[in-house]
Amino acid sequence: MTVTLNTLVSFNGTDGRGPAGGLIANNSGDLFGTTSTGGAFGFGTVFELVKHGGSYTPTTLFSFDGTDGSGPVGSLIADSKGNLFGVTSQGGANNDGTVFEIAKHGSHYDSSLTTLVSFDIAATHPTANLIMDADGNLFGTTFDGGQFNQGTVFEILNTGSGYASTPTILVNFMGGTDGENPRGLIMDANGNLFGTTSPGPFSPFGTVFEIAKTPSGYDGTPTTLFSFDGTDGAVPVGSLIADHITDHNGDLFGTTFLGGASNDGTVFQINGAGFFV
Repeated sequence: MTVTLNTLVSFNGTDGRGPAGGLIANNSGDLFGTTSTGGAFGFGTVFELVKHGGSYTPTTLFSFDGTDGSGPVGSLIADSKGNLFGVTSQGGANNDGTVFEIAKHGSHYDSSLTTLVSFDIAATHPTANLIMDADGNLFGTTFDGGQFNQGTVFEILNTGSGYASTPTILVNFMGGTDGENPRGLIMDANGNLFGTTSPGPFSPFGTVFEIAKTPSGYDGTPTTLFSFDGTDGAVPVGSLIADHITDHNGDLFGTTFLGGASNDGTVFQINGAGFFV
């Protein structure tokens, strides 16, 4: 078997620098992503690679200027109409990060960007990509801010004619046994949220948590499903995934940056987490 690699784009700074999040693709095979810096103003870009047969044409859809966000992180997501959504870790009205949308009209994207939320002390510095439920509501995490300055889980409601300009804070992490500084989220078929937290004084190796969906919304207190102790892993950073088994209860899988037998990181599986497929 012969394995080959094709370099589709080499960024040069003016069209972006330092892509750090993953790519997404549409049904035509066009690719979308972000660069963390560079672009027209040096604060990062959103780009598209349009597929033409076996080649791709790069297009800068937007260059951040700081006032509308700086340092986009995580992967973009797209709704059923192809509108793109993402977060920046800094910039915006308070330099605490933003949630943004780039609308699609027909086969083209707006040259302007809509800042849906500029974070403030109530929630600051998102560092992971968004997720979206079946109603188009957006969910994410901030690494800092919140009532205890240990990070939050937030929801941005789809109003039908747009998005709420103020996020709903679902959970304020306390920095105790429930963890602190949350990372990315995933959602099960019942709308329950699952994620990880970073190490801190009371959970020195990080945790895996669940936020249960209730008939009236979301439980404001996360359930800690697992606390790492170092020997089984430490510093979970990437998002979780779940498998799909026949009894509808998926196992969770993830990685830790450190810990394990050689303190070089682990891959872990959590059984019985209650993730409903």
